[in-house]
Order: sequence, then C-alpha cells, then structure tokens
Amino acid sequence: MAQPGYYTGKTSLNQKYMREQMAKQNLNIDINKRDGHGNTPLHLAVFKGDVQQVRLLLQNKKMDVNAKNNHYDTAIHYAVSEEHVALIKVLLEESTTIDVNVIDKDSYAPLHYASCNGCLEMAELLLKHINIDVNIKDKYENTPLHYAAFEGHLEVLNALLANKSININITNHHGNTPLYYAASKGHLKLVELLVASEGIQIMVKNKYGRTPFDAANWNSHPECYEVLYSAIHQKEL
Repeated sequence: MAQPGYYTGKTSLNQKYMREQMAKQNLNIDINKRDGHGNTPLHLAVFKGDVQQVRLLLQNKKMDVNAKNNHYDTAIHYAVSEEHVALIKVLLEESTTIDVNVIDKDSYAPLHYASCNGCLEMAELLLKHINIDVNIKDKYENTPLHYAAFEGHLEVLNALLANKSININITNHHGNTPLYYAASKGHLKLVELLVASEGIQIMVKNKYGRTPFDAANWNSHPECYEVLYSAIHQKEL
C-alpha cells in the first residue's frame, strides 16, 4: 500500500484555513481537492492520525469518504494500514456512507489487512459494522479467515469465527481452506480452535488432492497431525 505524498500548502488545503472555513460552513471549499498522488484532505488527515481534523472533514456533506487515490486506497485503508484504531472508530461511527468492504489496487479490503496484521481491536471494530462482508475475497480468493489462519493470529481468528456469517470451510483459488493453512504452518492453537468449531470439514481436498491432514503431515507438524487425526476419528464414532 503506497504512502501519500507530502502535505503541503500547494497540493492540499492549509490545515488552519481549512479548520476555520469548515467551522464557518463555507460551501465554496473544494473539500475533495486532490494532491499529486490523488489524496484528498481526508486521506492526509487520516494518514497523520489527526482525529480532530477527520471529524471536521466528516461534518461536511460534500466529503467523499470513499474517495480513492492513485493507488485505489481510501481513507479507511490508510487508517488500517497505519493502525490508527481511534480513526477507524471515527470513520465507522461518524460516516453513514463509508464502504467498509472497499478494495484497493491489490484487491484487499480493510478486514484483510486487519486479519493479516493480527490487530484484534481493528478487526473487532470492522466486524461490528452492519455491512461488513466477513467472507470477502481478494484476487487470489483468500478471505480474512485465510490470512488469520496463515499468519497464526489466534485472537483475530476467534473474532472472525464469532461472526454468524463466517464460512469456515471457504476455499481460495488453490482450493485451500483456512484449516489447511493453519495445519501447514503448524499453528497448533488455531488448528485446535478450528476443528472444534461448528460445521468444520476437516478432509476438504484442494485442487491438488491434498487435505489439511496431509499438510500437517508433509510439513512435519506432528502435534497438528495428532489433533486432526483425533478429530477425524471422533467424527467417525
């Protein structure tokens, strides 16, 4: 995710001027004015972590909270990538038009980033939004659950599983489930959590005929192998 350009008076609204004019509700301000990187004042305020400025900007009805810059990043992408938790909260709570599932040029939604980075607080804020798509896929058909499982983020995985709309057996373009990645990486606690979850299908084969059981075995993760073996035989009883 690209960083925005430098904040200058030539390319963006002067901070003091903007605050004064917005306070007066001057409708002549170009609130969505872009710099050379396509960033709006909202992009820049979020990137800097300026909560007060973001709140002022959101009060203007002309503000496009979903504006994309040259890299297709929106303000919420910056908030997530910079881990500005307070700003994520402000954007989600004070904007009625924000697209919480918006994707960037790499096809990643904010929840993909939060899940991959393992930031529980960010993930929980996003998951509370009424329009969140917990099963959203990137260009490789990976969901936030795939990323949490692959990276070994137990708390985020647990938060995702708590969402009623979660598809625990969802597959990506390789046909791999989140359990497959947890097993292949040797994330024992995640494997235990997933196999104990309602609706889990352990022996899902990917496009190459491999299962999570195979992944644990071939990648030499005996503890994960034992958990999967026991779970498989428990289901057979």
